[in-house]
Amino acid sequence: MEPTTLGEKIKYYRQRANKSQFKLETETGLASGSISRIENDSINPTKETLSKISQVLRLRPSEMAFLLGLQIFSISELVDALNQMSACITDELAIQTAIDILFDLYPHYNGGFILVPDSKNKCLLVETLAKVPNVELLEKTIKVKLPELRISLSHTNICVQCFVKDQVFQSFDMVDYTKDTIPDFLSVALGKVLRFQSGILFPLKYKGEKVGVICYAKRVREVYSPEEIKLLELLNEKFAEMVYRKVSSYPERYSVNE
Repeated sequence: MEPTTLGEKIKYYRQRANKSQFKLETETGLASGSISRIENDSINPTKETLSKISQVLRLRPSEMAFLLGLQIFSISELVDALNQMSACITDELAIQTAIDILFDLYPHYNGGFILVPDSKNKCLLVETLAKVPNVELLEKTIKVKLPELRISLSHTNICVQCFVKDQVFQSFDMVDYTKDTIPDFLSVALGKVLRFQSGILFPLKYKGEKVGVICYAKRVREVYSPEEIKLLELLNEKFAEMVYRKVSSYPERYSVNE
């Protein structure tokens, strides 16, 4: 019999992972008896708790959607689903899940990332990463973990230009995205490894405030159509709101108003 309630679904995924309730509580840092009450639908887990459970159980994007009772077959449904996801799980996990679902809907999409400004608005930092192939090789090659990468606003690449000029940029050339940040020859090599063929950058804005930049990449060489751009912009509006909430909660690292 297919599980129907949130508690039943968590129980199903826990048993599939071959974890006891005690082990899941230990790995998520929950109090004794918490998982039993959640699985019996006696209590509703908080955003943070549900996010920890899903991560420990290594749920795929489609499984996360099922856990939350969502059916997503298009970008418009994904936009609507983001409201429900953000009410149930942390914004960080909701963004990651949404991007992963987008790439499941459109297999020719090949990765994406979000850049946010640091507290002094002097550089951009990688905040979210999704489905980038061979990302470990990328980090090993540039000798830095992507969350630690700093992209100076003095650089001339289009990631910076997108943020500074508040414009959408498209390019088939990997070097355009990394200029001044890593050597061009390395960028070309990484483009081949990552199977990058085309990409698009959008500025992220919430209530008139710039909160960062989002990039989508494809493994096919093609221009993003006006209809495709319009749909992505609808998705970006929700991402911008969620990124704003996230970065605003870390004033020591980020500032979106300076």
